[in-house]
Amino acid sequence: PFPALAGDVAEALALARDLCTPRGLRRDLKVDRIEPSDVTFVDGPSLDGKFMAHLFEGAQEAAFLVLTVGPSLEAKVSETAAAGDTVEAIILDAVGSAAAMGLLTHVLGRISRETEARGWNTGACLSPGLSYWDVTGQETIFRMLPADMIGLELLESSFLKPQKSQTAVVPM
Repeated sequence: PFPALAGDVAEALALARDLCTPRGLRRDLKVDRIEPSDVTFVDGPSLDGKFMAHLFEGAQEAAFLVLTVGPSLEAKVSETAAAGDTVEAIILDAVGSAAAMGLLTHVLGRISRETEARGWNTGACLSPGLSYWDVTGQETIFRMLPADMIGLELLESSFLKPQKSQTAVVPM
């Protein structure tokens, strides 16, 4: 629909390939109890939130995830915007968001294949900040994984730095 932007999008894709450094951590925890008000893990936290017990119904374990494409793309977006290249910055930012989501999708595919090989089902990917789980749920995930090892920081606002990052819990 916008042929004039095709070249900008192609450039942003090529640049993102150079700037993104995908990294992630995963920790699997066994489910201890599923109660109406929360889900508790062996040697781990409890998760509470709207429908959390329902979302974990039948789960034996959960994969806790932190993922990022790194800070370089975000820095380039800021630099590009500061130089007045607003359209290019917006396109590069969108490509970065797609890269972070693509990384999560790739990891979820691996988890699904592993879970299927065990004869189990994979539940929905649960991310803090959605209607069923407050964004402060990020803190629980960060307590389970040394996210600083991959350059990921949890801000006081419960947002992530770099922004092109994802956290999730996957019932299995």
